[in-house]
Amino acid sequence: PDEHAIRSLGFDAYVALCAQALGNPADESVDRVLAFLDHHAHAGKVLLHCRKGIRAVALALLHLARAEDWPPGETLARGDAEGLRLEGKIGEHTSELQS
Repeated sequence: PDEHAIRSLGFDAYVALCAQALGNPADESVDRVLAFLDHHAHAGKVLLHCRKGIRAVALALLHLARAEDWPPGETLARGDAEGLRLEGKIGEHTSELQS
């Protein structure tokens, strides 16, 4: 993505999620994106992008769940309600949420 174009839309930070890195992400990949969101979410608008959108939405949901202290069941239910199944490494991170 073109950083200048993204910033011209009012975003303060962005991360593009690569399919190779997050198609079946390793724990450190998920942790790296969540740390990025933790760091930048309070500073302004953040663009989290992936070509299909599924990984970006799943990671944004997981970030919100951690920030709002949602229990794992609520996080999974909110994802299901939006047609998003948190599976694989991203889904495994729901067990780290408060019960």
